[in-house]
Amino acid sequence: MADLPAKAEAADQADVAAGMSIPHGLARREKRLEALAAARATIEARAKQRFEREQPGHLAKLAARQETVATTGKNPRGKPPQPPGKLGWPRTRSI
Repeated sequence: MADLPAKAEAADQADVAAGMSIPHGLARREKRLEALAAARATIEARAKQRFEREQPGHLAKLAARQETVATTGKNPRGKPPQPPGKLGWPRTRSI
């Protein structure tokens, strides 16, 4: 137990192994985070475009469904149409 502080001090003083550079590792991680942020922005932009493209069709389906209810007095069979994916995110798929 008494030799643990000495071993810790020796480890701190030892040379870093080849290929292990903290500044290089941090720079690589920062670059990776920037790439992930750019990818996320691209995905969100595509999801917004998809939402804007699909929303009119969804609203038309809902209007047709309401018209059917108004003319027949009965609810249409089946589930109501699902809205487009959340704004900013693509639809999720179950695994």
